[in-house]
Amino acid sequence: MLKSSFLVSALTLKLFLSVVPYVWSHGDEPHGEVKPVVSSGKSDEFPKRILISKPNQFKHQFRSLIISAEESPILHILPGKLIPSAKNYAKIQIGQPSRVVIDPNFPMPNPGDTVEMNQVVAVLEPLLSTGGLTTRKSELYKIESEVETLKKQVDRFSRLKASVPKKDLENAQIEYNRAVKQRDQLLGTGLGREFLRAPLKGKVSDHHLLPGQVVQPGQTVFEIINTQELQVEAYTFDYALAEKVKKAYLKDPFKEGHFSELKPLGVSFMLGEKDQTRHILFSLADVPANAMIGMPVDVLVETTDKVKKIILSQESLIKVDNRFAVVVFTSPEVLVQKVVQTGKTIDGKVEIISGLKEGEKILKDISVLKNTMKKA
Repeated sequence: MLKSSFLVSALTLKLFLSVVPYVWSHGDEPHGEVKPVVSSGKSDEFPKRILISKPNQFKHQFRSLIISAEESPILHILPGKLIPSAKNYAKIQIGQPSRVVIDPNFPMPNPGDTVEMNQVVAVLEPLLSTGGLTTRKSELYKIESEVETLKKQVDRFSRLKASVPKKDLENAQIEYNRAVKQRDQLLGTGLGREFLRAPLKGKVSDHHLLPGQVVQPGQTVFEIINTQELQVEAYTFDYALAEKVKKAYLKDPFKEGHFSELKPLGVSFMLGEKDQTRHILFSLADVPANAMIGMPVDVLVETTDKVKKIILSQESLIKVDNRFAVVVFTSPEVLVQKVVQTGKTIDGKVEIISGLKEGEKILKDISVLKNTMKKA
């Protein structure tokens, strides 16, 4: 009977050792320089279980964190789009029918090119009717004759400077300058070429001008945008939410997990017949690379309402098999990988939706464990 009991105990111990694939410790007391022992079933990226003695934890400066929920603002995702700000955006239009011409001295910029303030972006020849052309020519002949007469008068007064009152010479010079400006205006807008200039420094957003094309008054021929600062317009049917916005972030459409902070500017106070949403306007200083005007974006808005959430720093998370996990202390010397479901991530802070409970103890910085394993 004694022999049978001994055999059963031996079999039980053997079965227990075969099930537990890592080494167990027996409390908080020191165990000397014991190297980390990982489970035989570890993933390709990180072990699922690991045993590290307390001396090794102290040596490598392990830090733990007790999980607790904290009051956090409620975040909402709103649809929006990128728009230019009024001070950094310009539309160039013309005042009379004109034809686009090629001038080698002023090459036309292409969409995406950067232009300087007052740079000539297009050269046009105004188109006039027969009657209008005759009237302009008559005005031009008249003003050219006046310019010639005034020029002779100024020259004569200059030669007779000693005998001519200074006031008469100054008046003649003023009249001559006025006539010259009037002549130049007629040549520039009525009979000669008109130069379209950029009113600000920025990028050409788009244009479809072709040589020989006739453009009409009110038609936008160029749009120029300074992309150093843009604005974001978000939309919501929740009218109360629009009044509660405290902070906001733009989700970068080209860079996963990257958010740019937005500054609230104002909320629309009227609704359109076709658009019943409320518009919330934000300024954006940190413009994402490859951003385009009119591009749809996601806007995360933080309201004054709060709810309890578990929030962790990114340094506490590790990505394993396309999922996020934390390392939990199941005992003082045993650490176990635990998969969690994450929510929104902003400024290095990750919202934990499920997988962790208050009171659980996790490793605060995963990199410490990684470095320890490399040295083991």
